[in-house]
Amino acid sequence: MTKSAKTIFIMYGAWVLIYLPLNLALAHAAGNLNATFMLDYVRILMFSGMWDGSPQLWYLLALGYAYLVLYWCVRHRIAMLWPFCIAAALTLIGNVLPSAVRQSAIIATLYRWTFNDTRNVVFVGMFYVCCGAMIAIYKDRLASIPTPALWAAFCLGLLGSITINPSGMLPFSALAIVSTVALAIRRTGNAHPTLRTTGAIIYLIHCYAVRFFMFLIARTDYVIIDRNITCFILVSLATLIAALAILPLARRNKTLTTLFHA
Repeated sequence: MTKSAKTIFIMYGAWVLIYLPLNLALAHAAGNLNATFMLDYVRILMFSGMWDGSPQLWYLLALGYAYLVLYWCVRHRIAMLWPFCIAAALTLIGNVLPSAVRQSAIIATLYRWTFNDTRNVVFVGMFYVCCGAMIAIYKDRLASIPTPALWAAFCLGLLGSITINPSGMLPFSALAIVSTVALAIRRTGNAHPTLRTTGAIIYLIHCYAVRFFMFLIARTDYVIIDRNITCFILVSLATLIAALAILPLARRNKTLTTLFHA
């Protein structure tokens, strides 16, 4: 397994360990700390990555599983075009499924019991990882595209991602990502270690900041915080300040440095 895949699963595992006490405490306070809760907790962590107060976790699990699929394809010498086309088709199906749920009781049942736990890997994550693989394969061709054309593609993708409803924004998101990577290919070097470490810390502590505002200030749920611009700014600032406070500790601690730069 490559370094990138190890980093994905290490960061996911670190998140699970850091937030396990919080989730157990919340379950205990609600009187739900039992075998059924633990089984459901494991199911969520293994298949969907969607947990109360941590809706951003799903994409890391999706990327990890999708990466394993592509790793298997590479080991068996399967052309990358095949998983890319299959992933693109599944993404289109995933866009259609929500509307099909309203038309069919059978599809609605399948959606509730299966799709919610698999959509992140099968219908979303796989497509983006395949896009990354195709970018790596054709990076020389991407580098030859005129810079103004790439900026135009990026603006179009960003505009579509912001203005179009979630069921139709994925192609525009992919366009914005591909054009961004194509622009980055023209530059050499890696991200500064401080930026990498700060980003990793923000990822690991953000949900605690969300919880802080949920229970001590906002007294509401994550959706309200996510959609309220004032709460969003406060949570973002709190997360950034906490990350900068932890940064010196992370620099001095060999274990933390290894984790953040895995």
